[in-house]
Amino acid sequence: MGDWNKDTSSYKHINFSGFNWGLKVAESMLQRWGANTAFYAFEPVNEPQYHPLIEELKEFYKESRKLVQKYTANAWFVMHNADDNDPRVWNDLFADDDMDHVAVDIHHYQAFMWAPNFKTAKDSCDEYETSISAIADRLKYPVWVGEWSLATDVCATWLGGFNDANTKAQYTCNWNDCPKTYLPAGNGLGTDFDRTVASPGPYGAAEFVEQANIRYG
Repeated sequence: MGDWNKDTSSYKHINFSGFNWGLKVAESMLQRWGANTAFYAFEPVNEPQYHPLIEELKEFYKESRKLVQKYTANAWFVMHNADDNDPRVWNDLFADDDMDHVAVDIHHYQAFMWAPNFKTAKDSCDEYETSISAIADRLKYPVWVGEWSLATDVCATWLGGFNDANTKAQYTCNWNDCPKTYLPAGNGLGTDFDRTVASPGPYGAAEFVEQANIRYG
């Protein structure tokens, strides 16, 4: 959104050309695919949540939605909440009589919570119900919980980065064979990796190698 000054915790300037570039990219995608019968929803940006400029982001969402309405028959416009759960931030973005097919995307990762009380699936579900309801019940738009948010621990390979992790697993992870490609052999498309290698790398922090990196396939 601009050049961030860590010393002053503020933007040196706002990169409006970046916003405009994003709109042009969105329009080109919608021009190409918006009329397809399989086109269901469009979310113009994912997790704009690190030092977001909320007012500028809201204007970006307004312009993005106009493009969705222009190039699609009846697709949903989805906006990520930038990790801002205050309903007042989003409820005034579109008028009550102009919010058809608008949804708010929120990401709720239990994988990154240190939650020793999660002993059963019910524990996880109960926490989800409590947390999501606290947000959704105050928003006037439908809420979509997106981006692999059902991950309850960080055992999934590369969840914290390619061949890396950034959080210690809450429980001992099970090891499973990596799936094999469904692509046909030939032309390099169906090539499998070497499953005899102990640790193919590259990988990040050594402390996470045993948890996050592939091991003998």
